[in-house]
Amino acid sequence: MRNKGTPSTSRMRLAFAVALLSVIVTGVALCISRSNVTFAATQLKIVFQSFRDGNREIYLMNPDGSDQTNLSNNPAADQDPSISSVSSKIAFDSTRDGHFQIYVMNADGSNQINLSNNLADEISPSFSPDESKIAFVSFRDGNSEIYVMNSDGSGQIDLSNNSASDFDPSFSHDGSKIAFRSARDGNDEIYVMNADGSSPIRLTNNSALDYEPSFSPDGSKVAFASTRDGNFQIYLMSADGSNQMNLSNNLASERHPSFSPDGSKIAFVSNRDGNNEIYVMNTDGSNQIRLTNNPASDFYPGWGVLSATPNVMAEIEDVMTTVSNSNLSPAGIKRSLNANLQAALDALQAGDTLTACSKLQDFINQVNAQRGKKIPAALADSLIATTDQIRSQLGCGTLASNRRNATARVPNAPLHTNGLFVISGHRVNVARFKNL
Repeated sequence: MRNKGTPSTSRMRLAFAVALLSVIVTGVALCISRSNVTFAATQLKIVFQSFRDGNREIYLMNPDGSDQTNLSNNPAADQDPSISSVSSKIAFDSTRDGHFQIYVMNADGSNQINLSNNLADEISPSFSPDESKIAFVSFRDGNSEIYVMNSDGSGQIDLSNNSASDFDPSFSHDGSKIAFRSARDGNDEIYVMNADGSSPIRLTNNSALDYEPSFSPDGSKVAFASTRDGNFQIYLMSADGSNQMNLSNNLASERHPSFSPDGSKIAFVSNRDGNNEIYVMNTDGSNQIRLTNNPASDFYPGWGVLSATPNVMAEIEDVMTTVSNSNLSPAGIKRSLNANLQAALDALQAGDTLTACSKLQDFINQVNAQRGKKIPAALADSLIATTDQIRSQLGCGTLASNRRNATARVPNAPLHTNGLFVISGHRVNVARFKNL
């Protein structure tokens, strides 16, 4: 005789199994799209130059081409942008003082400062990876030379010291090398030298023009533009000059290659649609996609990961002060809350915005769990609202807006970290389902 409880138990087990499978499937779905989450959390951006306002201006956009914003907003010519991922500064050159000079500004366009301050033209700035140096081109010696200066404009030194024309400096991602273009052998070729200017070596040897080198993040490859096929095309070669191949393979003119920070993409300029637009492709030349779509010309794309601004870090410190000055008890809850905030600050100091976003979300979750219990509801709501705003400034993605809703809804894709799924802003321990 069957136990009458068996069907009910079986249905219960089946229901739990279906729920668990739904959680796992949606977790896998998010893992597949995790690159998009990372882009948002780390504020990956592309800076470029555009003529759409009637003169050359510096613009910033997301890596999918959205949110194109004029940063420089000046009637003079502003061009050749370069982002520092250390402080989110953008270097560029501008004619606002009567001739081209190297400027730097914040990533929102504020605090625009002349760094080079020279009577000669200075163009094409390139930040070193640690932002301690800026390489640039100067005409102060009667021809174009590769110079380097400290990021505050001091210590300007001629690195290339050659009677021929040298252009297009670009630091390797470890800061040890500078690739550049030089006509010292009779035509424009790609060279590389040590960051102190020593040991220049020619990488290309072609009768065509080779311009605009860009190192891959791991230092193993160099992308560049070449006319060896009759028009400018994007080429890729090994860092020693071997294995040179055409990536873009288009009848149009393609120039200004720039590697993404993870090395998976190359942004470049193409006029295949009738005017110069910013495109992006995989590093094997596949999946070429237009990012800008404007009647004016867009040039000089460059990637950067924007770090947190000092204001954001100050806002986190203000939240820590609010927690410390509150009457919460026991005292351990203050220490626990501020530990997450301090971890977020430490992550931002290290340039790890993704971890900072996670720690801020941990803080929100902790406050939400104690709302109306150990933390008064009004204080909890204020702390969560402020921290939500900070996360939004950091580009952390979807926030835990329904903070009082303790129900986990499986259709919202969960993020699987440290044995937890995050569903609708709530952390669910997977271990709870293991023994079903």
